[in-house]
Amino acid sequence: MRIASLIFRTALRALPADMRARHGAAMEALFRSRYADARKSGLTAPWAVTIAAGFDAMAFGLSLRWSTHRTPARQSPPQPRATMILEFLRYDVRHAFRSLRKAPHYTLMATLTLALGIGANSAIFSVVNGVMLRPLPFEDPHRVVHLAWERDVGLVFGWMTAWQYEFWRDNTDVFSAVATYRGFDAPVGTEETGPSIRGLRVSHQFLEVLGVRPAMGRTFTSSDDVPGAALVILIGQSTWRNQFGADPDVIGRTLVVGEDVRTVIGVLPAEFEFPQVAEYTDALVPIALRADPLDEGQNYPFLARLRDGVTHAEADAQVRSVTNAFRDAHPTLIYHNTMRLSSYQEIFVGGLRSTLMILMAAISFVLLIACANVANLSMARASGRASELAVRTALGATRRRITAQMLVESLLVAGSGGLISLAVAPWATNALLAMSPAQLFRLEHVTLDWTVVGYTFVATLITGIVVGAATALSSSRHTFANTLKEGARGSTNQGKARQTLLTVETALSMVLLVGAGLLISTLRELHQVDTGFDRAGLVTARFDDAVRGYDNAVAVAELERRVIERLGDHPAVDAVAGASSLPLERDWNLPVSIAGRPDDFVGAVEWRAVSHGYVETLGVTLVRGRTFTASDNTLGAPRVAIINEAFAARYFGTENPLGQRLEIGRSRGQYFHPDFEVPAAEIVGVIANVRDMSLKREARQTIHVPHAQAPDLFVSAPVFLVRTAQPTAVVGLLRSAIANADPTLPVPIVRRMEDVVAASVAYERFNAVLMSTFAGLALLLTIVGVYGVVAYDARRRAPEMGIRLALGARPNDVLRLALLRGIRPVVLGVTVGIAAALALSRLITSMLWGVNPTDPFTIATGAVILTGTAVVASYLPARQSARVDPVVVLRR
Repeated sequence: MRIASLIFRTALRALPADMRARHGAAMEALFRSRYADARKSGLTAPWAVTIAAGFDAMAFGLSLRWSTHRTPARQSPPQPRATMILEFLRYDVRHAFRSLRKAPHYTLMATLTLALGIGANSAIFSVVNGVMLRPLPFEDPHRVVHLAWERDVGLVFGWMTAWQYEFWRDNTDVFSAVATYRGFDAPVGTEETGPSIRGLRVSHQFLEVLGVRPAMGRTFTSSDDVPGAALVILIGQSTWRNQFGADPDVIGRTLVVGEDVRTVIGVLPAEFEFPQVAEYTDALVPIALRADPLDEGQNYPFLARLRDGVTHAEADAQVRSVTNAFRDAHPTLIYHNTMRLSSYQEIFVGGLRSTLMILMAAISFVLLIACANVANLSMARASGRASELAVRTALGATRRRITAQMLVESLLVAGSGGLISLAVAPWATNALLAMSPAQLFRLEHVTLDWTVVGYTFVATLITGIVVGAATALSSSRHTFANTLKEGARGSTNQGKARQTLLTVETALSMVLLVGAGLLISTLRELHQVDTGFDRAGLVTARFDDAVRGYDNAVAVAELERRVIERLGDHPAVDAVAGASSLPLERDWNLPVSIAGRPDDFVGAVEWRAVSHGYVETLGVTLVRGRTFTASDNTLGAPRVAIINEAFAARYFGTENPLGQRLEIGRSRGQYFHPDFEVPAAEIVGVIANVRDMSLKREARQTIHVPHAQAPDLFVSAPVFLVRTAQPTAVVGLLRSAIANADPTLPVPIVRRMEDVVAASVAYERFNAVLMSTFAGLALLLTIVGVYGVVAYDARRRAPEMGIRLALGARPNDVLRLALLRGIRPVVLGVTVGIAAALALSRLITSMLWGVNPTDPFTIATGAVILTGTAVVASYLPARQSARVDPVVVLRR
């Protein structure tokens, strides 16, 4: 009550001082009495009374002050145009408030409809703003560039070999600084169960490229970034707090990272971020590249800052020139991709730009449909005010004044919808973030900031103008004579306008339904892809962070042996195995040669280390030969390998590959690392292809080796797979077996393989769910629009239907006639929508997989759904037309 009284007393300040002195106390007493009565009606009623009373008091007071300060008309000069406009606006606002208050159903329906459309647009725009429009956290971000591969589909994020990186670095002069980076995950501290950090191995100019300076200490120098240099580290804010308690004297102290003891030389600023790998900012260490032409793994990006005065076009021309020079200098290397220069923003956003723009366009369609619906409601309401508007016209009101009044009403409704949308926008944005895939970067910047508020204001303003203009265009045509002529029949022009709007609604809905159908079909096709393994009943366990003590093959093989022994005899477990990675998750790719065939160079292939029982646990078909046994997964056992069908078909054709030997890590007669200088591995088996990278990509040529025979350079704590008929019961059993095998291990993350597969298509699911939601909203709004048009037409033509029935027409004939009036614009809209969908569906080709963008089944399904729901929506009001009592109509 105290706050409400304060609001009302503040509104009373608008009254002239003498009137406030005479009547202020009485007005406050009357307000308190009405407020007390309103409190009995519910929680919202008192605030409604407060707002209404405050507005009336303020409007009344301002009008009195306005009239008091005006001089008599005969003595005053003509009012300035601005003053007249303000006076008209004041009148229109007061009239609009009163008019909307007298039509609560219309006001509520129109406000909620626009709030739905504007709110959904604001939520999507908040994602677009956070991911694409917000400036990157670099100094002069437009000068930060990346090298990218040039392909038929455009520019693709460019990874290159260390040899290529150094060649481009040393043969270009358009960059002031260049850098490369790779992520790492390592335990810190000396405790066995200590925490781990995620950081980047970077070249010494990394921070210079980004334009970032350490908050304390120094950055890397060229002497830090060479093999054999002193081990140093730049720590992030979280590492500084967690490991050193935010000690200001941290410079010079040491930190154990993995097996290395590193000296802290600096602390990164609190605002430091690197969006490309946002989670890897706990620390930076020198990368100390060893460029070797035999190492053809494309594992290094090329990040650079343009020199002052150098344009993108000039730098791009030099990059292309260096591409040709590298090809001429090293013709025997297998990778000669054409490199082009691209802005960091372009590479960073990548394919997300088109996706987000398509989603933004789709939700804009929903807003257009909402506008059309509200315009229909406004026209229906305006038809009931035809006499009022005709009288206003007869008394001298111009079309401009009537249009202004309609615009003010629609702007008030749109403004209310905009305020509601801002209130629910945080909830809608959080819902979007909850189902967003990992491919959407910088989600931490997706917030309701002033940019989103400004966008909402502009969307609200445009929406109000569009709705008001559509209503005014039809309402301002009412003259006194026309109203008398049309009488109870209503305006024919409005009927045509409403049917035109319904046609537009239907066409837009048809486009969204087709888009949603195509994305749903893509998701269905991906789920039906043969992964090459049996995902049902498969449970996985992996460690999210780096694990100390498992950086050698012997330790990993021993851990796998203990876990397999503990689970192998349990009745709930059918099979168990370990592996270096799960299917659909990329592992290492290594050069491989076939022994005895020096001229038949294989190149880099996918490489996975597994335990015995892996093939059986994963449910992969053994094509020929055998799988690994327990004896294979022991130190000193003869070296063996299993290849997939893609490898066998590519390099052996119809020849039997069993017994052939592979020299893993060997390229053109040399091993690229000493760890691989071991006897060649004999091929003992061929298994069916497994989708090892993505459901969208065919299986790559892959080799598998026992974990005990893997080089220590590529070994880490394994993931475990358990096949069972009781997935729920096995979760605790699997964690217990791992803990018993090594109590120092952290608690693993346990997931069903079906969830892993589902996570691999999270991006496609996000697109399908969003577009389906938009299509559902559009369909709902279209149904409401169809119902409104048919109901309005039924009321307008009630006398005609009554006369038809009185002259002998059957109710079914009247029902059919009324249905046709509602279905005709829908059929026209569906036809137009199909043509638009055929033209626009090609824009979402990049979001589709395994589906034709002009798929006739999807288009036909959308047409049937839209037409069928329109028939249902038309039936109820059409049936009322068939039940009109002729006697009542004729008497009226």
